[in-house]
Amino acid sequence: MNRATVAKYLEMLQSSGGDVSMQRFGRSKLYTPPGAAVPLSELFDRLSNAIVILDADLQILMVNTSFIRTLGIHRGRNILGASLFDLNLRIFSDPTIMRNIERVRQSGTYLSEMQYIEDSTNHIYHIEFAPPTVSHVGKPGILISLQDITAWKNTEAALKYSEKMIRTIFERVPSGIILFTADGTVLNANRASLGILGLNGVQELAEGNIFDISCYKGKILELIRQGKVAETELACDFDRLKRDQRIPSTRSGVAYFDVVFTPDHSRRRGGDLTRVRHPLQGYHH
Repeated sequence: MNRATVAKYLEMLQSSGGDVSMQRFGRSKLYTPPGAAVPLSELFDRLSNAIVILDADLQILMVNTSFIRTLGIHRGRNILGASLFDLNLRIFSDPTIMRNIERVRQSGTYLSEMQYIEDSTNHIYHIEFAPPTVSHVGKPGILISLQDITAWKNTEAALKYSEKMIRTIFERVPSGIILFTADGTVLNANRASLGILGLNGVQELAEGNIFDISCYKGKILELIRQGKVAETELACDFDRLKRDQRIPSTRSGVAYFDVVFTPDHSRRRGGDLTRVRHPLQGYHH
């Protein structure tokens, strides 16, 4: 190749984002390999998701190391250029996934994301399908990404079970529990607390304020300020509650409660809102 041809080739390569850098020296141009750039293949291999790029005939153009490891492909086996469906790879032998890939290739209606459970291992995979694009070799292709989400799904299921258990305990524990914010707004209350206060529903309590229920507002404010677990005694004047706050309690007189005050820091909003669990146990005069 003569100098003019090489110059035109390098100019086209540099303008199209190829693996070449250019510096000007007057009217001259110096083209060099981009030493500071990370090669695409190396970056591709460092991605944690298992990725395969297919051409228009569903032949494999590129795969990364994670794809080889996730699919259990022998490292010495060369799968480049082979048809994806001819390799008998698990996951890609599933008829639903195969049909979805065909839909992507035919530019039809397809699912961009799917979840797949592998029967032999009970592993759960999140699969993403990219619309037809242009590969690094200039052919129209399809990108498929797999992510093993088994651990995440198991953790999610465990959290849901824990939340269900907490809700069950909240509703069935014989002690009264009231959740409220630092300004006294009532967020929730269990059935036991409603029974202790002589109320029929949470809405009747939510219309009031925790400071309205207790005769010792200063004590609660001090506990909120300290932000630590504490045991104390609080009193409630039901007649005043009905008269001044319009809270329709069926109780009358004054009741004294043994209280365990617990700040719930996990429920903060923006750092300026504190909700606390407020168990109420007591007797009525």
